Amino acid sequence: LVRLIPELEWLTGELPASINPPPVSEARRHLHGMLQRLLAALARREQPLLLFLDDVQWLDEESAIFLAELAPSSFDHLLLIAAYRPQTSIALDALLEQCRSLGARTREIALQPLSPNEIGALLQAEPGLRDDEQALLTEHLGQRGNGNPLYLTQLTALLRETTSSERDQHSLSLLDDVSALLTMRLQRLPERTRGALGTLAILGNQTPLRSLAAVNGCSPQQLLQLL
Repeated sequence: LVRLIPELEWLTGELPASINPPPVSEARRHLHGMLQRLLAALARREQPLLLFLDDVQWLDEESAIFLAELAPSSFDHLLLIAAYRPQTSIALDALLEQCRSLGARTREIALQPLSPNEIGALLQAEPGLRDDEQALLTEHLGQRGNGNPLYLTQLTALLRETTSSERDQHSLSLLDDVSALLTMRLQRLPERTRGALGTLAILGNQTPLRSLAAVNGCSPQQLLQLL
């Protein structure tokens, strides 16, 4: 684990290097055991641990197996929050079944759309919005945005990037969904920046900076300026 995450030595102190790494057939058992011991070391009575897993509907099989191997006692001082969209997935269904088997230790929270009052309160914190814009957006976000928090954050981000005259020109109140908002925000970027982002979307966000720069035909320093 330290070879993968050197920062762990900040918690454990310097550890000896492994001389004879285990064969592939034992790698899973050793890795899962180390992760379980890591959680046990970090999640203690005097220092509880919160672990947040996002987009669990895309949970991979290996991660699902590891979570399934965690004993109920693993959660004595560990709070696991799993956020997911309600869709069918073998790995997700198995994880939910395991969590529900813990009984009172598990709490399911169904997130509801933002109410008009909540939307209005969030928009009040946005500088530069006229009263008529705020009222119009509160109504629009409640009706057409279905109270979607992502819709709200993308729209308010776009509002910060535009002037009042630009907002009137583009008729932001008529934008229908998050996709339209993201498209408008991307269109405001320079063409080369959009090209670099498109390349990154294809290669994946873990692509090394030098590799991404080589694909875009520029130096890493030039790429950072584009992004």
